Amino acid sequence: MECENEKDDRGEFLCTEWARSGLCEAHRATMFLFCRKTCLCTGPPKDDDSSESDDATRRRRRRRRSAAALKSFKSHFKNYKIISA
Repeated sequence: MECENEKDDRGEFLCTEWARSGLCEAHRATMFLFCRKTCLCTGPPKDDDSSESDDATRRRRRRRRSAAALKSFKSHFKNYKIISA
């Protein structure tokens, strides 16, 4: 695999948000198909909450972001059917 030739079929914005929320790990097969560059080459962006001193606030913000990304992920793929052999 050559990272310079890979692309994100679902777009850089969606793939970055999904990666930030941990979906590259939680849904490897799907993310491998639709967000190859972000999940396999780039990885999730670094957390930009370093200026916040309160760890609880950072965790709450991360959970809200994760919930929103998961909702976006599920709605984006709701029409896909899983085919079993």
